Amino acid sequence: TRIIIGYRFTQTKNFYKNGEFLVLNTLAGQLNYIVDVGANSGDYIDSILSLMDYDKLTIDAYEPSVATFKLLSGKMSDYNGINTYNIGLGSRKEEMIFYENPNYSETSSFVEASIDGNTIPITVLVDTIDNIYFDKGIVIDFMKIDTEGFDYNVLLGSEKMLASARIRFLQFEYNDAWKYAGNTLFSCLDLLIKNNFTTFIIQPNGLFTFDYSTYGEFFRYSNFFSVHEQSLDSIKEMIKGKR
Repeated sequence: TRIIIGYRFTQTKNFYKNGEFLVLNTLAGQLNYIVDVGANSGDYIDSILSLMDYDKLTIDAYEPSVATFKLLSGKMSDYNGINTYNIGLGSRKEEMIFYENPNYSETSSFVEASIDGNTIPITVLVDTIDNIYFDKGIVIDFMKIDTEGFDYNVLLGSEKMLASARIRFLQFEYNDAWKYAGNTLFSCLDLLIKNNFTTFIIQPNGLFTFDYSTYGEFFRYSNFFSVHEQSLDSIKEMIKGKR
């Protein structure tokens, strides 16, 4: 795997400026079942609720941090269609050490080496998307993954759902935590291609196809969006070109 340090495709983490809001707004009328993996305190869900009628939605939100989960579950307690779960998601069912940063930090992670500052190690239950959803026959319209380097592990635990086209759209975050987790963008893209997904990099003005052979592993903050071939026509207006 070729490693290039220096490419930066996303200039800001601001949800309203980096293209994430544009993607969510375009998908709004197509979504009924949403899974938020690494929900933190619920800011992403707040954005969903600002765009969609929550009475028509089911949202499952997963957050392994005990302190952050309390904040999340408190915020979402008035919404009947929002279910919050204090567990992590990964490639298999097990107990793992989760390294919690104070003050509801979005950088808390299963990958200790990726975190700056003091952390509090806690033991949490980890399960898989396949274990939770496959036998129930559920179709996930959109899965958002933000797990600080653990995103590929979540996808490995979703292989049956991916292979059966029961996840239509998904978004994952890529950053320098991936190298500490031992994960690569190549492996992630390969898994998705094998399951008939096309992956784009999210930019402020839309979606761009990403040429891995040119950029390799750049380990900088970026958001990627993947769509199953059966749903590709529904997002064509967002596809702007190639990076």
